[in-house]
Amino acid sequence: MLPFQDWRPDLTPFKGAGTSTIIQNVVPRGDGYGPFQDFVTFTDQLASGNDSFTKILLQMDGTNGSTTFTDSNAGGSAHTWTPVGSAQISTAQSKFGGASGLFNGTTDYISTPDSVDFTLGGSNFTIDCWFNCNAPLGTFRSIFGQCEAAQTAALSTIYILRDNAAGVLNLFVSNGTSIFAVIGTTVFSNTINPGWHHLAAVVAGNTMKLFIDGIQEGPTAAFTGTVNNGATPMTVGRMGDAPGTLWSGWIDAFRMSVGIARWTANFTPPGTAYGISQACRGFFYARKTDGSIAVFAGTATKLYQLNNTNFTWTDVSKGLGSYGTLPNTDHWQFAQFGNFVIAVQANVVPQVFNISSSSQFADLAGPPPQARYIAVVGRFVVLSGLLSTPFRIQWSGLNDPTNWTSGVNSSDFQDFPDGGIVRGVAGGEYGVIFQETAMRRMIFVAGDLVFQIERITEDKGLMAPYSLIRAANKIFFLAPQGFHAMDSTGVPVPIGKERFDRTFFGDFDSGSLQLIIGAADPAAPRVYWAYKSQAGSTGLFDKLLCYDYALDRASVVSMSGEYIASLARPGQTLESLDTISSSIDALPFSLDDVAIASLAKLSMVGPTHMLGFFAGPNLEATIDSSEQTLDGTRARVKGFRPITDAANCVGSVGARENVQSAVTYSTEQAVNSKGLCPANVSTRLARGRLRIPSGSVWTFASGIEPTFTQEGRR
Repeated sequence: MLPFQDWRPDLTPFKGAGTSTIIQNVVPRGDGYGPFQDFVTFTDQLASGNDSFTKILLQMDGTNGSTTFTDSNAGGSAHTWTPVGSAQISTAQSKFGGASGLFNGTTDYISTPDSVDFTLGGSNFTIDCWFNCNAPLGTFRSIFGQCEAAQTAALSTIYILRDNAAGVLNLFVSNGTSIFAVIGTTVFSNTINPGWHHLAAVVAGNTMKLFIDGIQEGPTAAFTGTVNNGATPMTVGRMGDAPGTLWSGWIDAFRMSVGIARWTANFTPPGTAYGISQACRGFFYARKTDGSIAVFAGTATKLYQLNNTNFTWTDVSKGLGSYGTLPNTDHWQFAQFGNFVIAVQANVVPQVFNISSSSQFADLAGPPPQARYIAVVGRFVVLSGLLSTPFRIQWSGLNDPTNWTSGVNSSDFQDFPDGGIVRGVAGGEYGVIFQETAMRRMIFVAGDLVFQIERITEDKGLMAPYSLIRAANKIFFLAPQGFHAMDSTGVPVPIGKERFDRTFFGDFDSGSLQLIIGAADPAAPRVYWAYKSQAGSTGLFDKLLCYDYALDRASVVSMSGEYIASLARPGQTLESLDTISSSIDALPFSLDDVAIASLAKLSMVGPTHMLGFFAGPNLEATIDSSEQTLDGTRARVKGFRPITDAANCVGSVGARENVQSAVTYSTEQAVNSKGLCPANVSTRLARGRLRIPSGSVWTFASGIEPTFTQEGRR
């Protein structure tokens, strides 16, 4: 048998005793190679603002002059909006999407019939939109409303208008007997505060609030009873059926949310359109004390938590606002310290979420420095890639991630005079500090010194910050000299030299270092590096380099995505089953499906911004043997028998006359009844190629048994 050898594309396969150049979409096994499964999503897209609470969502997008107003709400019924007058889509002004709704102030508004979706009752609710006023002072101008012409309490529900005299925005809500109001304080006209502004009207319990650009306007107003259930049409650009109060200007991203008070304190207005998915810039899972899972993900401006029931994403950003935009070269990084999940990126104060009690992230107390990277070393949180001091690492107090005062409870920092900026720290019982051209080990020694820091290397550092992997007791990373591995107490050892380093450096996109992302496979002794090749699409990696550190062998997988990491699939625990049913017999699923402590697996966010696992059908696998020759004589290759349990596979023979020539392959032939992939090739140099189509069921491919006869020397 001619076994399938190690994937070493840096070396020639000529008479290769241990070299194969084409090993694709497989993983190493002790007896050859095994299949790699395709990616399957299980979550919704990473997007916020259009969820089960959303009953109206008018993005106001479309072509200039269009009279189609599409309601894309995800939580209510389909609503048909009818334009009145010359209400239309305009591309002259927009906040998002390149268009907005244009209303002329005399005849224009849009209307939809009353719906059960608009029954507010005793629920919390939020109405928000972006507006651009084009009217002078002196007239009433309504943004929205559901009320009858006389605006009586008995027949009205809610409306928002600009006052005719003061020019401020007012919120009115009826309980059927009385109308309650919040009076704004900021004047808006075509000359006073022109341009786009965000409006949010929030009723939470017995309180009413009005926010302009995220800042509360006027005092909090009291509200009693329940909101009156009016029957008149819902309108945008006019105050329900009330005449003469039409809006003059533009409105964008109009949303009604029922069952949630989206903001109760000052906030940063949304920086993107609702329901528009964004690329994943990092994800993480944390374990709660009951064994259940909390999953978090970040985008350029938001942090999200996965709903473990319907697998949609909930915005848990601080104040439900938007963060300072993440640099294109960076990702969010996360760490768990007890019940705290801490998220960092350079443009934001480190964020913290208590998985036992929080509903939103908040600024981490301390105050800690802004940082790109985070690790847990022993009982300390360690920050690096510091925004203001990049040659420094800083650690928290002992067992206290909320204390960052130097000298208090062992919290301190360390500057490094050489080795370049700090690009990350590998956590664990010992920490390993990675700089551009140096590595150092940090060992806890207590006392005033806190950490003993010793140099490991003077010529090796971390080339790609997100290539750093901690797996078991090992650390893996990409240095400028190639891929390396080390124990936390040892020194780095090259693992890609004269194997795949040269191939990688010749293939990767040097302008996309942030897409070199390392991840450990918790279910196997393997690590993966995702990277963008020079042929890959912008913003996506397109290859996975797999390294099995138990076998010391590698392979490559073609796979496109945004971020890769390990993940334990969220689900119900035995303790939480009472929330579903009081009877075991009435459960809609098997107890075998209930995870007390879910096992983590390799996972990814794909090109469509959805999270999933590699749990689909097997990918198409291609495996080449090493190249063989009969000591200068020709051979007629009659085919080969593939040594695999794949019933559905095809083979071809690669041939060339000398090592200077390109390889040409014979026509693929399926395995026949004798287990042979037939061929008829006369050549001096030959290799076999086995291809196992996607979806085939198989577990191993060990090599081939070639069938040939010796020919002459010509």
